[in-house]
This record gives sequence, structure tokens and C-alpha cells, in this order.
Amino acid sequence: MKRTFLLFAILLPMIGWGQEKQTKPKVAIHGFIRTDFIGDSRQSVTALEGMYSVLPKKPELDANGEDINAQGSARELSLFSRLSFKITGPDVFNAKTSGLFEFDAIGSTGPAGTNNILRFRHAYVKLDWTKSSLLVGRSWHPLFVTSTFPVVLNLNTGIPYQPFSRAPQIRFTQNLTDHLKLQATAVYQSQYSSVGPDGKSPKYQQNAAIPNMNFLLKTESKNFKAGLAYDLLVLQPNLYTEFNGNKYKSTDLIYSNRFMAYADLTSGNFEIKAKALYGQNMSDQTLGGGYAVSSVDENTGKITYTQSYNANGFVEMFYNFTPKLKMALFGGYMKNLEYDDNILQGEHQGVYAKYQDVDYSYRISPAVYYRVKNLQLATEYEYTVAAYGTFDYANKGKVQNSSTVANNRVTLSMAYFF
Repeated sequence: MKRTFLLFAILLPMIGWGQEKQTKPKVAIHGFIRTDFIGDSRQSVTALEGMYSVLPKKPELDANGEDINAQGSARELSLFSRLSFKITGPDVFNAKTSGLFEFDAIGSTGPAGTNNILRFRHAYVKLDWTKSSLLVGRSWHPLFVTSTFPVVLNLNTGIPYQPFSRAPQIRFTQNLTDHLKLQATAVYQSQYSSVGPDGKSPKYQQNAAIPNMNFLLKTESKNFKAGLAYDLLVLQPNLYTEFNGNKYKSTDLIYSNRFMAYADLTSGNFEIKAKALYGQNMSDQTLGGGYAVSSVDENTGKITYTQSYNANGFVEMFYNFTPKLKMALFGGYMKNLEYDDNILQGEHQGVYAKYQDVDYSYRISPAVYYRVKNLQLATEYEYTVAAYGTFDYANKGKVQNSSTVANNRVTLSMAYFF
């Protein structure tokens, strides 16, 4: 018995030495708690209990010719808080590993205990080598550009002038030089998806079985960032078409091309950033535009689609007066241009687009931020104009005879970061 115990005592340390030492992942928790007071001069297109503003609503006249939507509103909301889990772990395949799991706690002003939701934001794993990296999971769409996006107080993050989409993806980045990188991303839609015959859904891209491909060439240094991107989206709107009681299998695809350029310059206490986006069918990016039916062959079931062209962009400037006090100014512009062809009217017509009756829109938004340690006090004035008109089917979907309406929004906010 003593010999057995002695042998066990000798072998036990040797067993431990023979095992590879494992490093446990480390988790850092970050986030914020936030309360906002919001006042609007006009009824607007919004989301998330009105925190997320998009455009002022178009005029709606009553029997006396009064505009029903020319009515202000005010609210105080303690609905928006965020929790982030940033994970770092041991090296794998000679790469540094990390991950992010993040969500927003979006409450509800409805009956107690109803409609409280967690807004799923990010869940990805990242591998970093010396000159390359690989990201797999849900994150910002590459058109969003995490280094150059509007840091506005409003929850809309610059919509509808700036792309806004998070999606499952595989993103590979290669360092070509110390400051030049090439990024290639394959993306599939989920929550932020295209508009189609059955409403907003990711199935149009899923049925095409081709990922949304994005290629971004970017340069990054301490005080300057810039990039150029090409984005290709492929959709299959229908599995079949139906005419005169007959079904016809459909394999027609839509190929949408989008182009983007951005730049970000910092000099001392001043920073200016800008982005421009031009392309087709951008409803998946929470922007205007889409596609429509231009012709139908009732003998074969073949549908020909035509796509919209849209231009969007923003400029944002910051100035740090002190380490605690910062001022910002945002300006955004969007324009619905035209479709490739005229749009079919009648029994088989179909327009699958967002904001198709808006000729153009712009926003000017100054803000002031004051931060003491973990506490931030901020205020923002947002002036948004939208020009509504008539969607002209016979003239490539151009918006005719437009007139403008505006919304003035004031936001007061307090946030505690941790």
C-alpha cells in the first residue's frame, strides 16, 4: 500500500508537467445606461419608441385641408442601455484571438411586462496575425465603416444618409503595406434585409445563394483614414411567377452595384470625416431605393426588373474645446435619382423600394457633449427636411412636383459609461 502511494506521488507531478498549460479567456464588460428627453415639431418616421428618427412624415390633409402630421410631440425615454462582452483568449493557429458579444436593452413604453426586447448587435470571433486578420460572425456591414461613421447623439447614426446594417459575414483583411489594407467580405442578410414582393425579408438574397460581396481598399495612419469600396448584391425576388392560373418557375436574378468613398482627417483638436455612396437598390442598408417590375411576359412568366439609383453622403466635424467639452456638426444629404427603365403599371406592377416618393432630403445637426469621468451630458438639435412628390412610373421613377416638409428635433441626454 505504501509503495502504491509512493508511486502515485511520484507520477502525479509528471502527469501535470506533460500537459500543456491552458490560458483562460478574459472577459471585459463595457456599456452604458442612458436617458433621453426628445421634442419634435412634426410627426416623423421613427423606430424604437421614437428614439430613432428618420424623416418627417409627408403631409396628410384632413377634410378642412389641415395637415394632420403638422403636430409636435415630446417624450422622455429611459429605454436605451448597452452591454458589451469583449473577450480575449489564447493564441490559436499562431493568431491572437478575440471576440465580441453585444446587445442593447431596448425597453417599451407599452403595458408593463410587454414588448421589452434585447436588440442583438454583435457576435463574432476574430483572429489576428501579423499582417492579416479574419472575422467570422455578426458585425457591421463593411459599407458602415467603423472608423468613419457619424457619432451623432440620435440613435439613427446618420440614417438615411449613412448606411446602417449589421449582418453575418466572413471578413478577411490583408496588410499590403504598413498603412494600406485590402479587405474582402462575404455577407448574408438577416435583420437588415432587402424589400421585395413579400415585404422586407432576407429570403431574396438567400434564394439567390450568392453572398453580398464587398471589396474595400483602405489606408490608415494616426491622423488620416480613407477608403474606396465596391459592393455587389444579388437577389432572386421570386421562386415562381403566376399568370392566368399557371405557375412558372423563376430563376431571374438582380445584380446591384454600389460604390463608396470615405475620408477622415484629424488635426490637433479638430476632426472632419466624410462619406459618399452611390449605387443601386440600397434598401438593405436602411437607405432609399430598391427595384421594380419593368415588363412581364405572360407566356413564359419571365419578369424584367429595373433598379433605382441613389446618392447619399454626409460630412461631420468635431472640435474639442477641452478634454471634457466637445462640439459636433453633422450634415447629410440623400437623392433619389432614377431607375434604369420605365416602370410597369397595371395588374402586374410592383415597386419594391424605400422612400420612393422622396425626391431628396437633407439634415443639419449640431451637438454639444460634456463628459466628466464616466458621466456624459449632451444636447443635439436636428433639422431634417424631406421633399415629397409624385412617383412617375412613365419617367423612370423620377419624383415629380416635390415640396418640402421639415422636422425640428431637440434631444437632451444623460449617459453613464462603464
